[in-house]
Amino acid sequence: FVGEVLCGKLVSCDPQGIRISLGFFDEVHVPSSLLQEGAAWDDNEQIWVWHVGGTPLHLDLLNQGRFRVDQVLFREPSREAVTGPSVAQKPSLPQAPAAEATPAMRIVGGMDKPGLGLTTWWRGQGQADDDD
Repeated sequence: FVGEVLCGKLVSCDPQGIRISLGFFDEVHVPSSLLQEGAAWDDNEQIWVWHVGGTPLHLDLLNQGRFRVDQVLFREPSREAVTGPSVAQKPSLPQAPAAEATPAMRIVGGMDKPGLGLTTWWRGQGQADDDD
């Protein structure tokens, strides 16, 4: 639900943002515009770093992160996806799935509020520890 706070594992990042896995669902994206104020992409380390109070906090991959659901996006199925290929069509050579295929559902999250980001950043700040 929009506004819900969830926890997941950071699985990849690039200058556009971060991708998070919930374990059963991997299409959670946090765009750079929804990261904490002061977050910057480090070209050398290829990772996002949040600079707060003179201290760099790295958004290291494979760590647990807390995010707020900003949007839930659904892709309309194509006509072929709904009806399947026509029986009258000639068989064609198998094709590899498109590398950039748009998922049917995608969550856009935000880490731009207090308590959001890596769970280790907020220990002792009144936040539950979700690192199980």
